[in-house]
Amino acid sequence: TDVESAEASVPSDRDNILNIVNTETGGYDKFNIKINQLIRTWVLQLIKDAARSRLDDLVDGEYDKGCAVFHVRVGALFRNLDEYENAMEMYRVELKMKEKEFGSDHIGMAYPLGNIAIVLRDQGKYKEALENYTKTLVIKEKEYGRDHVQVATTLLNMGGVYQRQGEYDKAIDTYNRVLV
Repeated sequence: TDVESAEASVPSDRDNILNIVNTETGGYDKFNIKINQLIRTWVLQLIKDAARSRLDDLVDGEYDKGCAVFHVRVGALFRNLDEYENAMEMYRVELKMKEKEFGSDHIGMAYPLGNIAIVLRDQGKYKEALENYTKTLVIKEKEYGRDHVQVATTLLNMGGVYQRQGEYDKAIDTYNRVLV
């Protein structure tokens, strides 16, 4: 949205609006930034409302694959927009549904735990991220064995967290587990 190049049905309205924008809001650039922020906030709220609506349709938190997938996708969208708390909210919904349906050590739990770990990592909450990655690793090793690509992916993610913390020896040890 660019207010300066916007049209109006009555030319004098456009001139009056542009005059107000320029004199009362600090200029076009500041006004455009504010409008874009308001639109972003509004769209994010619409998405959150849609997610809540999907949950309202469920009975007592029952598992619904479509609802779980929806929350994962919305969580990924929020994470990509650096909306970490909203992302966590979406991922926790999926985690809760899957835990209730399948149990805490089911392979289906590895993915929401991994998504939560990514958000925690992105927030700089490395200890919590590693805790979630460790849970994910245990589940994946139980399901797939130690030599599976899914296990390697989790180890690489864990190594990355150690690296971000400056714990290079732990990072190297973790990366080496992938190679063995």
